[in-house]
Amino acid sequence: MKTQRVAHFEWHYYYLTLPLLLAGYFLIRPTSMHAQAQICTSGEGNNAVYGPCNGQTGVVGSTALIDASAWCNGNCQGADICQIIGDAIARLPSNIGGVVDARGVVYSATGGGETCTVNPFPQTTRSVPLTVLLPPEKILIQTTWILPSNTHVVGQNGNSQLVPTQNPPFQPDPNSPVPAMMEMGSASDCPSVGCTGVSIEHVKLDGGGVQVNGVGLTGIYNGYARDGSYVDDVSLYRIAAVSATQSPLTTGLLIDTGAAGSGPYTNINAASAASQLCTDNNSPPLCNGKPITCVPTAAVQIRATTRGLHGITTTARSTQCTSPAAAIYLDGSNNTIEDVHDEGYYDAVVVGDNVDGLNATVSGNAIWNVTGDYGGNSGPTTNAIHICNPQQPAGGRSACSSGTGTVGDLGLFQIESIGSNTGGGYVTTSIKDDLTNTNVNPTPFDAFVGIYALGELTGSSQYSRFTTSLGGNNNSSASIPTWGAGSTDVTGNTCSQQGALYSNTSGGNGQNANTLFVCAGSNWESIK
Repeated sequence: MKTQRVAHFEWHYYYLTLPLLLAGYFLIRPTSMHAQAQICTSGEGNNAVYGPCNGQTGVVGSTALIDASAWCNGNCQGADICQIIGDAIARLPSNIGGVVDARGVVYSATGGGETCTVNPFPQTTRSVPLTVLLPPEKILIQTTWILPSNTHVVGQNGNSQLVPTQNPPFQPDPNSPVPAMMEMGSASDCPSVGCTGVSIEHVKLDGGGVQVNGVGLTGIYNGYARDGSYVDDVSLYRIAAVSATQSPLTTGLLIDTGAAGSGPYTNINAASAASQLCTDNNSPPLCNGKPITCVPTAAVQIRATTRGLHGITTTARSTQCTSPAAAIYLDGSNNTIEDVHDEGYYDAVVVGDNVDGLNATVSGNAIWNVTGDYGGNSGPTTNAIHICNPQQPAGGRSACSSGTGTVGDLGLFQIESIGSNTGGGYVTTSIKDDLTNTNVNPTPFDAFVGIYALGELTGSSQYSRFTTSLGGNNNSSASIPTWGAGSTDVTGNTCSQQGALYSNTSGGNGQNANTLFVCAGSNWESIK
């Protein structure tokens, strides 16, 4: 017969474990309120940290960052996000600044948008930095956002959208020369030397065809923000003119004369009129029997000396006769523009057009890596670069207008035009120079110009010039100097491009001692 053993060892472990459990409970259980650190309630919306509180150490709000969602108690549906941001900004110390985190102010309804009835930024000159983090939401703005000095607006990977309202009607800044969705500084907020440190990043502006008094809304207007002010990774969508005769232009990004020293302006996607064909049912002018609407549309206007426009894609859904006049208007001196891809504008970059009426001298600019493409669904580009002659503006679809300004000291590098790639198809021009009546590389195929340098006026109508393009120039009143190369000495040989250079790659030995030649008159002369 088997006998059953009693498990006395189980009681041994029980008596050992029970005291340990009781000791752990008393160590980790919440203490009574009188033993807790004091909680200060004056820092509503701030991150909680330990700090001085009424003479003791307690839980206080950090002034470095304010969580704006605290103002809607976690239920932000129907809340006015701009009023919330403004209230949060008012809680920041005026002598320190900080960050207002509005990423948690999210409207819960699918497809909805945040209500914004006011400009969220206080109209004052800030001497301390303020950063506002926007939620990945559509924000329905009813009035212009005016950013004072040292204000940074940061969206979430382009998912933060500003959309102007049609009902109620959008109310622009009455003191601005153009109706705009956002302004970098203002005449009333900035000192005489301009605002500083104003920036916009990772935001999408959707104009939606909204107009004010018959003029389409401009996206971003910078007329006052200078050093330390920039725009980066911004999408400018459906920001276009609403009629062919509206004035002024509707512009995605307008950099006015008071914004000297601002920039750089980088990584911009300007699909200005991409949502609809540039025609409507209003009055003429007509294109193939259809009215034209978006001719007075620009992606960027530069009227000041800046730190450059670097990286932009511009598109407009157009046809050969409905395209907007120009994507980028360069009316300021000492600028750099690089990495431009355009589809659907008549001119990708127009230099010295005087459309703003400033009659300015436009000089000392460098532009490189520009492609004017035939976009198919978006539309064709006629000229990758168009240099205006204000005294004799080109007619037709050109953006150039008359004035007394001058253009010179312009360097163009790596300019490409892409036609329809068929022999009888749409012809594009890499560089159209009205000052010298020259078209460089007009072709329905791909064409590329390495260098085209336009100097200063040397006489009544002559400009110093140089290009690496050895052919493809028509409508030219004079040959363009180039730089060629070969393995023979050309001393005394005839030449036709006065001022052209030639390198003898076999020079330096024997009879071929000469290495560098210049075309002087009608013959090559050795200069080295």
